[in-house]
Amino acid sequence: MRRVLLVGLWVDRDPEGDVPPRFRHLPELFASQGVKLETIHRRELDVQPWIDEPPAGMILSGSKHNLGEDCAVADFPEVNRLLVELPQVPVLGICFGHQFLAAHNGGKLGRIGSHREDSDFPITALGEHELFAGLPSPVPLPENHGMRVVDPGPGYDIIATSADGIEGIAHRALPRIGVQFHPEYYPRQQQPDMGRTVLKNWMASLPG
Repeated sequence: MRRVLLVGLWVDRDPEGDVPPRFRHLPELFASQGVKLETIHRRELDVQPWIDEPPAGMILSGSKHNLGEDCAVADFPEVNRLLVELPQVPVLGICFGHQFLAAHNGGKLGRIGSHREDSDFPITALGEHELFAGLPSPVPLPENHGMRVVDPGPGYDIIATSADGIEGIAHRALPRIGVQFHPEYYPRQQQPDMGRTVLKNWMASLPG
């Protein structure tokens, strides 16, 4: 079975265990697509074994951290090393993970004004990127953030937008995608298949 590493970037290790409650429904979904999801908080992550035996894909989670305000890209050496040493491994950055991909690439972040929290916020896909295959446009997807990507830096195309700005980016040369929304929060949606389909579409693009 293909392995996907979900790197937990939340501020502190969850007191209830390695996996916060909001992620505990995901292994079943991933297993249904022939993928074993392994969730590890970055502070507990031993990077070398993943470099020695690369996963089929990696997910960078959301976080209450704010890059450029209470932390910097350099504060996440584990993630930086994975991105540098595993350029061939597909990456899905979610919310903070999306912002991290842009900042790691020399992009620019900013605030959106007021905090956005909405389980069904309209997102408009640009073009026909495979991440949004089979979904309406605009598509309602969950949001929970106060920061945003203003400029993803060189090499990235913008693949989705909303009233808040950039919602999705994809690198032209590397298999890296960032999304500002939270597809993993699909149980909160009026139509859970929206976020669930985004994740299935990403898994369908993985090698193996």
